[in-house]
Order: sequence, then C-alpha cells, then structure tokens
Amino acid sequence: MRIKYFFTHHRSNIASASLILAATSLLSRLLGLFRDRLLAGRFGTGSLIDGYQISFLLPDLVYNLFIVGALSVAFIPVFLKIYHKNKTEAWDLANRLLNSLGLFIVAIVIICFIFTPQIVNLLGRISEVSGTHYDRENLNLIVKLTRLMLISPLLLGLSALSTGILQSLKHFLTPALSPVFYNIGIILGILILSPFWNIYGVAVGVIIGAFLHGIIQLPCLLSAGFKYRPTIKLTESAKRVIKLAIPRTFGLVALQASFWINKIIAFTIGVGAVSVYYFANNLQFLPIGLFGTSIAIATFPNLAQANNRKKSKKFVQTFSKAFCYIIYLTVPISVIFLLLRAQIVRIVLGTGEFGWPATIATARTLGFFAISIFAQSLILLLARAFYALHNTKIPVIISIASLIVNVILALILSKTLGVAGLSLAYSCASFLNMFALLIILRLKFSDLNDSYIIKCILKVIVASAISGLAVYNALYLIAPLVDMQRFWGVFVQAAGAFLVGISFYLFLTILLRCPETKLIFEKIRQRISKRS
Repeated sequence: MRIKYFFTHHRSNIASASLILAATSLLSRLLGLFRDRLLAGRFGTGSLIDGYQISFLLPDLVYNLFIVGALSVAFIPVFLKIYHKNKTEAWDLANRLLNSLGLFIVAIVIICFIFTPQIVNLLGRISEVSGTHYDRENLNLIVKLTRLMLISPLLLGLSALSTGILQSLKHFLTPALSPVFYNIGIILGILILSPFWNIYGVAVGVIIGAFLHGIIQLPCLLSAGFKYRPTIKLTESAKRVIKLAIPRTFGLVALQASFWINKIIAFTIGVGAVSVYYFANNLQFLPIGLFGTSIAIATFPNLAQANNRKKSKKFVQTFSKAFCYIIYLTVPISVIFLLLRAQIVRIVLGTGEFGWPATIATARTLGFFAISIFAQSLILLLARAFYALHNTKIPVIISIASLIVNVILALILSKTLGVAGLSLAYSCASFLNMFALLIILRLKFSDLNDSYIIKCILKVIVASAISGLAVYNALYLIAPLVDMQRFWGVFVQAAGAFLVGISFYLFLTILLRCPETKLIFEKIRQRISKRS
C-alpha cells in the first residue's frame, strides 16, 4: 500500500516538479561525470574512446529520430485529451503505439545492422579526404561496437514511451530516475567488464543501462493503470500522434544533426578530437539538463492543458514564469562555467590517461560551449511551447536553418580553432535558434508578459556580471594559498570561487527583488517544514 501511494502521489506543480526533476537530474549528471572520469582515466582521448563515441552515431540517430522527441512530445497532448474523457481509450492508445513502435524500431535496427560496415567505410573515406587516415583495425572496431549498441535503441524506445505516459500524468520522479540507472549500467561496464573485454565491456554496459532505464519505470506505469494488450492496429488517435510526430521528427533531426555532424567533423580532425568534443559537451550539458530540461519537461503538460483556450492568459503566465526560471538559473551558470572551465575539466576528468594536453583542448572547447548554455536551455522550453500549440512546423524550419548555420561555421572555424571551433559554431547556431523561436512566438501573442520577462533579464544580467567579476578575482586570490599542481588545490580554488560567485548572485538577486530567489527559498523552507 505504501509503495502504491508513493507511485501514485508524486504529482506536483511546475516549481515542485522542476525541483524533483532537477534533483534527480543532478544525481544523474553527477553519475555521468563520474562515468566520464572513469572513461577518461582508463582510455584517455585515444582511438579506442574515439571509436566508442563514433559508435553511438547510428544508435543515437535511431533513438532521437524515431523515439525520444517525436512520439513522446506528440503523444502527451493527444493522450491527455483522451485520458480526461475516457481512460480506457487512452490506455488503448498507449498499447497500440507501444506495440507499433517496438516493431518499427526492430525493423530499423535490422536495416542499420546490415549496412553498418558501409556507413563506417564512408566515414573513413570522408576522413581521408580531409587528410586524416584511420586504419582498418579502427574502422572494424567501430563496426563491431555500433552493431552491439544497436540493441539499446529498442530498449530505450519502449522506455521513452513509458516516460511520456508518466510525465503526461505528472508522475515525474520515477521517469527522472531512469537516466540515473542508465549511467549506473555504463559505470558497471567500465568498472567490472572493461578489465576483461576492454572497450567492448563499456558497450555492454550501455545495453545494461538501457535495460535498467526501462525496468525502473514499470512499477509506476502499472500503478498508474496501464495493462499490456498485444494490439497493433492503428486507430484515428494513434494516427494523429504519428501525424504530429512526423514534423517533430524532422525538427529533432535538424537539432541533433548539429551535434552528429560536429562529431563527424571532429573525426576528420584527428585522433582525440571526438573525445575532446564529447567530454566538453557532456560537461556543458550538466546545467542544461539540470535546469533547462527539468523546467521544460515539468512545464510542458501545463502548457498543453492551457492550450484548451488558445492564446490564453494561463498559457502566457506559465510560459513567462518558466522562461524567467531558466534565465535566472542558467545565465550565472554560463558565466561561471566560462570562468572556471579549466578547473572544471581538470577536477572532473584529470586522471590516469587524461593528461594536460587533453585538459587544455577540452577546456577551450568547453569555454565556447559555455557562452550558449542559457540559449540551449531556453530552446527546450520555446520548442515545447510551440508543440503545446500543436505547431510543429516552425521549430522544424528554424532547426533546419540553425543546422545549416552550424555546418557552415563548423567547417570554417574548425580549420583555425580545431575542435574548439566546433563548439563555437554550435553556440552561434543555438543563439540563432533561440532568438528566432522567441521572436515568432512573441508575434503569435499580443503580449508574452513582456515587462515581467524584460525586468527579469535585466536583473539577472546585472547580478551575473557582478558575480562573474567576483569569481574572477576570487580565482587569483585563492591560487597563491593552495598547491595548484595537486587535485585538492585546484578543487579548493574552483569551489571557493564558485561559492563566492553564487553568494554574490543570491545577495544581488535578493537586493534586486527577483521573485525567483524568493520562490526557491520558499520551496526549500516548505521541504524542510514537511520533513520536520
């Protein structure tokens, strides 16, 4: 009875849901950083870890193209509308999509498995044209790893639909724990399997993690009322979800393709470039996942419900508050990551085979990523605002335009800046994407609570700039007091500067009367009171 209560009562408003998602996201990201530290320490930035990262291209393509954003985002508004009228019909829709999705992914995975050697050989030829040669042994490694990890999209696909169902019902905790278990699987692969099977052990860990990602959601899904039925025939509701998903698929491809293409360009730069890009991207995604993704996911069901009355006050209020939460949390983090980039890289990854040259290259790449952390976070919310309005075309068009900008800039900047040029190109494309989405959304409404948003932005910019100066000065004040050649010296310097910056930021936002600061402290006080 207690278990059922736990699974069925974790529903909350946007602020509470965001805190739940942020807390579990933080745990997942910390485990992800630990995973990356283990990878960096064991394999460095050599050909093995490059091969492992390139092997994710096809599995990630299948997962992102057909699953994570397409069906899940298109599914929630339709499922919610039916669920409030007829729960039996809603669960029938979930079953039909689950079965159809499973069969479709199996077919796609088989096709990818067959043509993996040809795709990898094409990558090898592209690298040769760019002046970088990979021997047959490296290419064969990529083929074997890719085929092995193609199992994961099937497991993650079924899990993703479960996540969509639970999030639409505002059950956020269990789906948010899934990435935690995914990372645990990979960590087990590194620690237990890689000593025996080398890099293949890590790939097996990915499959274990994908299995755990889904199985952790099963009790919550059953408690919510789901009962499996082997039904495949598509109803009108199921066809509607697929129809909404198709434009979203193209938009997601454009959005994700920037990362995939940059990864391929990094592959042509030389050994180690893919690893540097991967590690830097994972580091910058910590605050994006912690704040941007959490708030966007928690907000989406509310935006979808508010769309019952198009262009309603509730929609605008929900959007503007979520927008300001993201600005409030990510702008200062962008500044701090930019200033502490070298320390962050050394603390998280500086062990074993990951030496100073790799640290410097990763820090440079992270610095260019950091300038767009807040923009990347806002894109997640802005895109969902359009999806809630059942408008999937605009995000698609803007994503394609951003992709084109990213590719052009990546090809140009990588020649002078190397792998760091790829992250700069990605940031520039992210700014274009964010501003375009925001401008077009604003044109759709007479008012997006503009005065509230503008005041929030100005206050955050002032507070972040002053806090950044405090961080910069703290770095130089602490450095002579510690041994900067040791891990603990770098850690104390970074932690001290970070605490100074955050303290300044909180003090200034209180002084400037930012409502977001008040809300955060109020939520913390409520949590403490409940526990008491």
